[in-house]
Amino acid sequence: METENVLFNQEVSQLSLSENSKVYLKTTAFWSKLLAIINFIGIGFMVLAGIFMAALSGTLANSGNIPFPAFYSGIGLFYIALAVVLLFPTIYLFRFGKKAPLAVESNDSEILDESLKNMKSYWKFTGIMTITIIALCIVIVPITVIISIASVF
Repeated sequence: METENVLFNQEVSQLSLSENSKVYLKTTAFWSKLLAIINFIGIGFMVLAGIFMAALSGTLANSGNIPFPAFYSGIGLFYIALAVVLLFPTIYLFRFGKKAPLAVESNDSEILDESLKNMKSYWKFTGIMTITIIALCIVIVPITVIISIASVF
């Protein structure tokens, strides 16, 4: 155990990347940046859809055409909240995509560290979100089945 601590406390003086690694890093950065831009556009549409749903529910509530206008407002607010949550991993992905090629071109390990830190944050956020969604499904699905069975009787 003590040997492991000594190894982790030692700093690595230099890391060199092969030409293939540089190409792989630049390619990954390109696709990460492209997907981040597409995500930003999708998040913008989610915010617009949320605003539209909230505004539409107010208009339809005044006309009396829908039975539960607050439900549509809730969906609109949910879309906006989901867009805010999805914004964070998208920012991490974009930062990685922007900084990684710069680090390779300038051969700067500090920029590479910052780039990889953003990639780590992206995957950490995505992993936590995935675990959270799986946990919610494990809880919600049985409750939904129980409620559905109970409503039949």
